[in-house]
Amino acid sequence: MMKLRTYTLTKFLNLLLFLGLLASAPASALEKVTLQLNGYHQFQYAGYYAALEQGYYSEAGLDVAIVEFKMGIDPVIDVYSGKAEFGVSNSSLLLARAANKPVVALAAIGQHSANVLFGQPRGKEQKEQKEQGMQALTGKRIMLDTQADSVLALLANEGMAGQFVELTHSYDPQDLIKGKVDAMSGSLLNELYFFERAKFPAHIYAPRDAGIDFYGDVLFTSEHMVSGEGDKVRAFRAASLRGWQYAMAHQSEMVDLIRNKYAQRLDRDHLLFQGRQMQALMDLDSTEIGNQTAARWLAIGAAYLGMGKLEQVPSIDGFIFDPTPPPKKAGPDYKLLALIAAGALLIVLFLLVTFRLTRAQFALRIEKQRQEALQEQLRANEERYRGLFISMDNGFALNEIICDNDGKPIDYRFIEVNPAFEKVSGMPREKLIGKRAKEVLQSGDDDWLEQFGSVALTGQPKRYEKFSQKTCRWFATDSYSPAPGKFAVVTQEITERKQMEIALTKANIELRDKYEEISRLQEKLREQAVRDPLTGLHNRRYLDETLQRELARAKRESYTLCVILIDLDFFKKVNDTYGHLAGDEVLKAFARLLHDHARAGDVACRYGGEEFMLMLPKMPTETAIERANVLREKFAATKVPFGEAEISTTLSIGIAIFPQHGGNPDELTNNADQALYVAKSEGRNRAIVFDPGRPPAIHG
Repeated sequence: MMKLRTYTLTKFLNLLLFLGLLASAPASALEKVTLQLNGYHQFQYAGYYAALEQGYYSEAGLDVAIVEFKMGIDPVIDVYSGKAEFGVSNSSLLLARAANKPVVALAAIGQHSANVLFGQPRGKEQKEQKEQGMQALTGKRIMLDTQADSVLALLANEGMAGQFVELTHSYDPQDLIKGKVDAMSGSLLNELYFFERAKFPAHIYAPRDAGIDFYGDVLFTSEHMVSGEGDKVRAFRAASLRGWQYAMAHQSEMVDLIRNKYAQRLDRDHLLFQGRQMQALMDLDSTEIGNQTAARWLAIGAAYLGMGKLEQVPSIDGFIFDPTPPPKKAGPDYKLLALIAAGALLIVLFLLVTFRLTRAQFALRIEKQRQEALQEQLRANEERYRGLFISMDNGFALNEIICDNDGKPIDYRFIEVNPAFEKVSGMPREKLIGKRAKEVLQSGDDDWLEQFGSVALTGQPKRYEKFSQKTCRWFATDSYSPAPGKFAVVTQEITERKQMEIALTKANIELRDKYEEISRLQEKLREQAVRDPLTGLHNRRYLDETLQRELARAKRESYTLCVILIDLDFFKKVNDTYGHLAGDEVLKAFARLLHDHARAGDVACRYGGEEFMLMLPKMPTETAIERANVLREKFAATKVPFGEAEISTTLSIGIAIFPQHGGNPDELTNNADQALYVAKSEGRNRAIVFDPGRPPAIHG
């Protein structure tokens, strides 16, 4: 045994010598590592630029590549997959950890999230009435970024889920300024700058004001890096925090560096504004840069639980990085090691004799101290949790499931309840503890047994809502299994919320019906604005807009566009003979004929009085003349009944064609008008194509 131990010591000393030789070897080249950002280059990452430019990374033996965010990149995936060694994320890193992603938080650079909800400015009357917070946004239009977790947590905490109209985020501050929306999520680093520059006093709903305090940017790495290359991780973290100290002390210098070397997307004033905001978000006056605590992460986990993004708060063991380096052994002094080895051999002989005598006694003493410390801690925790248990607002009950011989739940027994549960159940504690539910609960309440039995036997938590016929109240119940065969329930009354949801649903239906009615009326008004009320054809206003647009398209696509101007012959005689009502019937009869003989792409309109115009895209001249004569002949044969009379008249038609007869609306219209008056001067009841060689007709 002694020889074996001596041999083991010799092997150990040889190992020390070998490690010393390795430690004394010359330093190798800088190790390349990648830092993946979660955003575009701006002051938000100034500390990393400073660490690189000031040489802090190279002093740590690292050659760092800082990679800007691009669409489709997820820093968390890149880091745990090994594509990047380090990354910048935010409090959502805890969600990745809960999803079994091997990520480790190195430092919380932003002690507070920059994400807030911006609302419309509050008027003097609102301020005087002290309108209660988020409830002012009930039924309002809100643009939300689904990544702004702290804002989503604020809305969930304030009971605003489903209480507003959610819109797709445009990321344009002008939408809030112009009143297109009532509120929008945004950043104190960017959107606030635009609002202040526009002198727009947006109201800020800050999650911190409601006790929801998420971390901002979080520097992180993977468990693989921590376990396999811990020294490199510590060196990178220390150099990065040193860079942040420099950046915050030299903000103007960092702004110039960002604009000269990284990006000019933001102007200098905006970057300086970001620096001032970062000063506050990093809480530099009272907090060490990078500080993170288990309590804060657990509180963030609880917020995610309330949002429904987590089923339970995950364990943070191994999630928060411990920057304390392990004890380092100095490089070997071989002469000293030889002397130590000689002395150690003598000491070992003595220790071997005394070790066995003292080991058991020492172990017992240590174990006793540990047990006493654990007992004290347990007593303190029990007292603290007892206080929380008694004072919590929600009803809590710990129960034991009771099964039959086949393992099917048949009842459950109360183990412990808090005062709030006594109030919810309407029964005192002494009548519940140790009793079966079927013994003490009224019929109608034991139908929850199936749900509770599933939770106790499978360990899967469940949440459900139920209306109690006994109390005529709504309750929300979360149930989970703290141990096999047991389940705990947390119950809160949600009657008021349910009533509000029902009222909101009814209001939304009424609002939707009103909106649809308004849309129909608006569409009707838009249509009336471009229609002639007598004939139902498009009016002169619509023609002017359409002719300009169709001419532009004809020029682009190189096709012809025919304009046919039509005048009813002797229309004044019809009015004088039969009256204006008869004239109206003649106009409507021609309008029907014009509408029935128009193609899908043709535009027919009443040009004014007894004049009409027909616009024919992509129609050859010969076909246009043929169409005009068909209209003329059919209308000449038309008898318009009016009382006992039948009225008939004829048409005079002028035709102008793009591009031969004009390149703009005025030229085409004037030339068609010239051709029309030639038709009238030559005897009416004919269609004439504009001839630039023919002298202009004299209007009369």
